[in-house]
Amino acid sequence: MTREAYRQELKNQMAVHKLVERTVVPKVTVSDEDVALYRSSQAAQLSASKEYKVQNILIPNKSTEPSTKQLQQEEAEANTLLAKINSGKISFDQAAFSNSSGEYSLQAGDLGWRKAAELPEVFVKEVVNMKPGQVVGPIKAANGFHLVKLDDVRDTGKTLSDNEIKALLFKRKLNDALSNWEQRLRAAAYVKIL
Repeated sequence: MTREAYRQELKNQMAVHKLVERTVVPKVTVSDEDVALYRSSQAAQLSASKEYKVQNILIPNKSTEPSTKQLQQEEAEANTLLAKINSGKISFDQAAFSNSSGEYSLQAGDLGWRKAAELPEVFVKEVVNMKPGQVVGPIKAANGFHLVKLDDVRDTGKTLSDNEIKALLFKRKLNDALSNWEQRLRAAAYVKIL
């Protein structure tokens, strides 16, 4: 990459970041009630001092508003892949490299060590009840179907402060808001070919 191309790429990233800061971030709020609700939730009680090492495979929706038939095909694709993993025909790492469209697919779907609040909300209910090495799915989400593997669990011995919970919930809500915003932009996009 040339120096000028690199500078242009940085400018583009900064412009997108500013746009997100102006349009999405102001709409995301975390109240004291959200913090209290999280503290009282079963996931928080089970995992307040735990971190989970998780891997994820995403079988994405083929369109922004998939039909029932498309959703059934995508779910069948996820189930077929899960059966291959469970039978040992393919490892989870190999499946993530070759089949996942998630942002962590090049790292074999490895999300790293995360607290429950840092995981996507659709994963939390499953992950806190899983045993290391277990693979579950398909889990339906707005962006497609996920296969999730729990690699390990560790106890950090500390609980989260209210500020840490607010930051984690803000991050989760921001990711959801960004995803919804991107979907709305794609759905509203119109390209006229001359």
